[in-house]
Amino acid sequence: MAILSFVVAWMQIFPRPVAGFPPLAPAGLAPAGHPDVDSKPCIAGRCQNGWHDLSKPVWDCVNKTAQTDVTFQSAIRSACKGNDLDVHYQTCTAPCCECWKAYWPAYVDLWGRCGAPAEYVNGEAHNGLKAKEDWLCGTGSWGTCVGAKWNAHSFTDCTSKPDKQKLKEVFGLFRDRRSAAESCTCLQQASLVLEDLEQACQVPGAQWFVEYGKRRFKENLCGDLRPVATQSFSAATLSMPVALTVGTGMVAVVVGTFAMLLPCWRRFQWTEGQAPLLA
Repeated sequence: MAILSFVVAWMQIFPRPVAGFPPLAPAGLAPAGHPDVDSKPCIAGRCQNGWHDLSKPVWDCVNKTAQTDVTFQSAIRSACKGNDLDVHYQTCTAPCCECWKAYWPAYVDLWGRCGAPAEYVNGEAHNGLKAKEDWLCGTGSWGTCVGAKWNAHSFTDCTSKPDKQKLKEVFGLFRDRRSAAESCTCLQQASLVLEDLEQACQVPGAQWFVEYGKRRFKENLCGDLRPVATQSFSAATLSMPVALTVGTGMVAVVVGTFAMLLPCWRRFQWTEGQAPLLA
């Protein structure tokens, strides 16, 4: 009887793979007892795998069943063969268009079957993961416009290796910070650039991404996301010759300052005119 009880307990802890489908294991699962918190180092205000609005029981269910769920494994097995899909961290290295197209609908379906609210599965989850599909597949505004502009941009405040790794794809901005080497100055610069690109590329429902970016910036312990303030100078504190030089160039300074602030003002007007995607 004791042996039978042991076997039953063992099978509950280590469930068998789906017959005929060796599982695509989610890399980096947390230690037993904490499956909703991922195992990588993290300094964010709230450290979880993937999306950040699902409860612990939902993530417990997802992470315990992803390797054995017949519906989920059947959906991704063929499409993701040969890809480095990480189920747990929701990443794969391009080219992985077909894999991602098969993966994310099946994954959020699993979330729903594990108890995630339908409005979340069909709202926030769909918004973000479908945008990443467009990015990886070269379709829609994300794939045909934002991606090219993002890859061509020079992020001067993102110099560390972790910063550069994070910015390989735009959606890295929404992930947890893993170390202090992922700097807030980099996240600030990149987040504001993304807002401008979303406007320039006329991304549908862009306001949702703007608000989500602000929220994740704060959750990553970087404070409130605001445009960078420009430095000001006073001619009264300078010597007379220098003050005269500054005075004659004041018009140029004003024009230059206006030119720098114009994108911020346009971004403000644009975000004010956008209705939130989710009420």
